[in-house]
Amino acid sequence: MHEQTLDYGLGAGLLGLGALLWTQLEGLPIEGTLFPAALICFLAVCSLALILRAFLQGKGAVVHFFGETPVRQWFTAVIVFAIQCIIAMYVSFLVGMALGMTTLLILLSPQRTARSIVCNLLFVGLFLGAIEFFFSSMMHIYFPETLF
Repeated sequence: MHEQTLDYGLGAGLLGLGALLWTQLEGLPIEGTLFPAALICFLAVCSLALILRAFLQGKGAVVHFFGETPVRQWFTAVIVFAIQCIIAMYVSFLVGMALGMTTLLILLSPQRTARSIVCNLLFVGLFLGAIEFFFSSMMHIYFPETLF
């Protein structure tokens, strides 16, 4: 019951945070609100999924969003993410994201075979290439200039 209460509370709190952030978009030009609005909507969907999970678990259903990932792995993932952000800010966005995403994918993969590592590297390369193309070429929003 304690986990359900925590899920309900976190879900409601994150929904409230999303509502608060949504009110901050008023008065901004429409061009500047598209990306933050998309993130707020994503936060709301995840919050509703958390509340739904708590509700279904109260009915006796077993719901796993992330499988049986140990807490130690999630803690390590948070540390990797923090290091990824620091590298992205002070060294290079693309280098930090490439190292961080690859490490997280390998860390959270259920199988660590050569094939899965190659697939993860391909995914990271394609994803970062798409991000670079979308922001730099299409939207003309350039990444901060750091070392690279």
